[in-house]
Amino acid sequence: MTLKDSIPLLIVMLTIFSSHILLSRQIRKTKRAEWTESFRNEIADFTSQVMGYTSPIATQEELHQILKASHLILMRLNPKEKLHKKLENHVAQLTLISSRKITPEIIEEFKNHHNATIMLAREIIHYNTKSL
Repeated sequence: MTLKDSIPLLIVMLTIFSSHILLSRQIRKTKRAEWTESFRNEIADFTSQVMGYTSPIATQEELHQILKASHLILMRLNPKEKLHKKLENHVAQLTLISSRKITPEIIEEFKNHHNATIMLAREIIHYNTKSL
């Protein structure tokens, strides 16, 4: 086999290798986009559920739904990342606040944690969409 004969084989091998790399990158981007969309939906569900917390104290069913929504978010977060850790804290605080009686102090604390949760979630989403 001469060098001239091996050039087409080399071209085919390079084509296969580059296609594999491009496909791997596309799959990674798709998975990240799916993660981001699911995360966005879970944050929206959680924040809307805790915003619905207007009675003197949430019912057991409401608490269960809030707890479930918060756990879905927490399971998506990476505890090694700074923004994720901060978000985890605010989600936990909102979940805890949902089980307390409403007072002016609780409402203020709720607003602070709710706003921080939204802000941090937006930062995480922005970071993930930027890297797509």
